Amino acid sequence: MKTYLITGGAGNVGGTLALHLAKDKSNIIIIVDNLSTGSLHKVPKLNNVHFIKSDVNLYNDIAPIFARYNFDYVFHYAALVGVKRTLENPMRVLNDIEGIKNSDVIFAVLDNLDSGTLVESGLSMAYDKKIIGYHRTCDENHLLMLKPGNFTTNSNLTTALYQTIWSL
Repeated sequence: MKTYLITGGAGNVGGTLALHLAKDKSNIIIIVDNLSTGSLHKVPKLNNVHFIKSDVNLYNDIAPIFARYNFDYVFHYAALVGVKRTLENPMRVLNDIEGIKNSDVIFAVLDNLDSGTLVESGLSMAYDKKIIGYHRTCDENHLLMLKPGNFTTNSNLTTALYQTIWSL
């Protein structure tokens, strides 16, 4: 039995990861999301998946969750997404950068190559983090800036998620 924490688990990537991990009924998946950009309908409705509405950037919110559960793995997908939200809340972006510093592996969604993803990927390279990239529509030639780093890319979401898990 493994216990997983997925922050940002009410988003597309976190919800998909939770669904795959929950297929093994012995796994316990704890999803933490403040729902600022996520949605409850993306959280799998399964007996071994539990949702907690919380802001992972607030110590008083997240500390009791870590105290209650003995996590084997943590997938940090909570982030302020979208250019408009980032411009309106620049200080919240700094919290996301701290998450990169404290991560072992970075999972990056590379479709549309928005500036936030490129900055976070470049920052991950600067911190010598392993990056697993997923894309459906991005031309591999547009990813050349990431090639010098510890970088792998895949156009299949399930494969990219498993590559991330296996990298831990």
